[in-house]
Amino acid sequence: MSIPQKPLRSTTPEPPYSWESKSARRLIRNVLNAEDRWAEIPSRLSLYAALCEESSNKKGAASFYISQKILGDMAGLSPRSVGPATQDLIRIGVIFAEDPPHGGRGMKTYQLLSIPSEAASERSATGHSRPSLPTTEESREKQREEKEKASFSIKAIHANIPANIHANGRSGKKSPYAFEIPEHARS
Repeated sequence: MSIPQKPLRSTTPEPPYSWESKSARRLIRNVLNAEDRWAEIPSRLSLYAALCEESSNKKGAASFYISQKILGDMAGLSPRSVGPATQDLIRIGVIFAEDPPHGGRGMKTYQLLSIPSEAASERSATGHSRPSLPTTEESREKQREEKEKASFSIKAIHANIPANIHANGRSGKKSPYAFEIPEHARS
């Protein structure tokens, strides 16, 4: 049985696509991390993505209305979870929401807000400046640096082991843990 071959995905954006602000996504993560509410980050990001998708469906409309049920279905959230998640996104400052002027049960008018890129790295829920989470590239570079430091430290330790390491006295084999303290180092 052979696996059906699908064409490779294009490396250029293929319409229709949805635009999301990386700064807004970082801001959502940073604020909720600062509040130790990291478990809620996926649902808030999912709701933000669903709002961006709906804005895209409306041809990038500045404001649009949608029911909480449909929004919950798009985001993978229950309709009851949409309300608190929406309030968090409003408080964080990435969206604006209000009841539509024509009414409508369970409907809200939403607006995606522009977020300056520096705001995502500086703002936190406490109002203090906090650095943004490191990018994948920054994390990998830091891991490489730590690995190099650790390997250098191990080499330095091995270089400073006294040459007069002696046998442990029982088996005649040298033990890396047993060595004589040189005379000049004894106090």
